[in-house]
Order: sequence, then C-alpha cells, then structure tokens
Amino acid sequence: MKAAEPLCSTLFSKTLAYIIASNFGKYEWCPRIFKISADGKQLLDGRIADKSENDKYLDIIGGYMTHPYRTSEANKMFKRNGYYYFFFSEVRKVDGFRPRIPVLLRSKNIYGPYELKEILHSQGFDKDFEPNQGSLVDTPDGKDWYFVTHHGTGHFSGRFLSVLSMKWVNDWPEIGKDIDNDGVGEMVWEEKKPNLNNPDLKMQTSDDFNSPKLGLQWQWNHQPRADKWSLTEHPGYLRLYAFKPLYDKNFFTAGNTIGQRYYRCANSVATVKIEINGMVNGQDAGLCQYDGGKCFTSLGLVMDNGVKKLIYKRGEYKKDISTTLGDAIPKKIKTVYFRIKADFSGMCNFEYSFDNKKYLAFGTISQLTWAFYRGTRFGIYNYNNSQDSGFVDVDSFE
Repeated sequence: MKAAEPLCSTLFSKTLAYIIASNFGKYEWCPRIFKISADGKQLLDGRIADKSENDKYLDIIGGYMTHPYRTSEANKMFKRNGYYYFFFSEVRKVDGFRPRIPVLLRSKNIYGPYELKEILHSQGFDKDFEPNQGSLVDTPDGKDWYFVTHHGTGHFSGRFLSVLSMKWVNDWPEIGKDIDNDGVGEMVWEEKKPNLNNPDLKMQTSDDFNSPKLGLQWQWNHQPRADKWSLTEHPGYLRLYAFKPLYDKNFFTAGNTIGQRYYRCANSVATVKIEINGMVNGQDAGLCQYDGGKCFTSLGLVMDNGVKKLIYKRGEYKKDISTTLGDAIPKKIKTVYFRIKADFSGMCNFEYSFDNKKYLAFGTISQLTWAFYRGTRFGIYNYNNSQDSGFVDVDSFE
C-alpha cells in the first residue's frame, strides 16, 4: 500500500454513517462497508481479528463485502439520483499485462445487489500510463463533470494527475473518449480547460519571491529549518543559508534544497537568478534537477580559498559523483543566472550567464529519471561541506 493511494471513503447522513475501505489483511484485499459512529471514530459492525504476536497483518473482519475481488483499492463512496456508487481501482488482465482499472458499482440499496461497470479502459503502460485511482467531481454549478485520475505508472515526470471530461449516460459516467464504441472511454491527452469562471486561475510556476509567504509550487527536499531561510531578511528575495549535509558531500541529504514539480513538455526551460555576495569557503549553490532520491544533476558555484568556480555535478544513488570544475569567475560578478533546458524525451542540459543575455552551456547532457514514483523536480540547492556558514539570495525563478 503506497502512502499516496487512498484507502477509504466515508458517507454521512442525518442518522447513519458508513465507511468503505479495502482490508489489506492476510487473507483479503476487498472493499467492505462498515457502519461507523456519528463522529467517525468507531466501527459499529467490524473488529480487529485476533492475530499472533509475530503476524504483521492487520485483519478487520465484519461489515459487508461489496466486491469479492482481491487487489481492489482507492475506494470512494457517494450518492446521486437515488443510487449509491462505489468507486475503486482493481488489477485486471488486459492484453498480456495487468493494469489497474477504474471500476464503479451502483445500487439503489447501500447493501446491493450491485451493478458493475468498468468506466475507463487502460491501453497499456506505455500508452496511457495506467489511469486508475481518482474520483468523480463536478463544477460548483453542477453542470460539468470530470474524472480526476492519478496514473498508476509514469516516467520522469512521476505519477502525474490528469483531468478528463465526463458525462452521465443512463446514470453511468462516460469518461474521456470511447474510441472503440464499446461504451467505455479511453484516455485522451488534450481537452478544453474546465470553465471555473476565474480567468486568473493558472498553474503556479515562476516566482519573484516578493510575497511574504512561499508559493505553493515549492517543496523542500527535507523538513526546512526555520532559521536557515527567509523571505523577509532581504525583501524580494529568497535567502538560503548554507549548512552541512547530514552525510558528507551527499546531495540528497543537503537540507536547503527547494524545488518544484517538473511537467513534461516539448521545451521546458527554468532560469534562476542568484546573488552570490554572501558565499563563503566550502559553499556550493546553484540550480539542479533531482528525482525521489536516485539521480541528480546540478550546475552552480563552489567557493574555495576565496575563489568562486563553476561546478557541474552528476550523481546516482550509491555511485561516485561525476564533477566538472570550471575556471574562476571574475570577482566583480555579483549575480549569476543558471538555466536548465529539457526536451520531450527528458534529455536536459545546463547553461549559465552573467548578464541574462549570453548563455553558455556547461556540463553534459543527461536524462531525467523516474525514481520511486516521484519523478523530477527542478530546484535550487545551497549547502556547505565544511561549515554551517554562507548564504545566497535568490531573486527569481522563471
């Protein structure tokens, strides 16, 4: 059971409350409905089965099994037009492979009998990346419906999220496009953007760090230390203080790495503008791409004996880091621009500039990677291998 995979869903009414959940015990992996207390804290018709001291499984018995099929997960429960609907994802054999498929049960009675319908086909891991887990959602006015799905597999941009338009036909959802006219839709990759009556709604990517709060597009690679970063000490900048990694010269254990999700496209470019006046000996800071803990590449500056040099690094889990050092940069340089460029196949390279006009390539071409479901981040890193000292000011990330 992956942490990102939803286990259960609840439905409340004035008099009764229910929860539907897959039991990941030793003998079952099937969705069951349980009655629960009004506060949602207690099962009324289920209990934990007796188990031996060394038994790692937790079996919850009782309730009512809605679908006796192993490997059903990601349960959702809702009611519409007099029908109870149970959504879940299950593993099925399809043309020689075993993808997870979105399935829906419905009944006028919460305890059935149920009708079952597959609501979206999978065309193969390498074609649609296994759209399966998710939920049916509607717009605030209730006129338009969509299926929000979490793909089961992916590539260097990770297990990504898709939004597919849907409509109700005879109280069953039709999702995506029914390519083979069998009443079940398939994945589509381009659709009209949902109309949410908000022209200012857009994906958060670029940042000039003028806000007193960090934008929602950013994620720290580790729990941040409050005293090691600031948006107020130098207004309009993200100040990152350098400190030693948890393990010596280990990029993935460096605390002040901050990044945002990479989204695959034909021409992906990210440029960071960094002021370097606060750098000290031992400090290494710049632009990077990294996955969930397996591979990274970076281009930045390292300072040694008062001299700042370009440094390109390429590292892979449990392997030696490949490092390329450049010449010392002029001491008069106070600001450096680093840029990463990636194509649709995930091949990327780095460039740098001192004036944001003339960019020079540095380092080699590398492949963005998958690693542990998470996919690639483009980010800013800053650490010091020898002392907890030094800082950089990040002016913008575009």
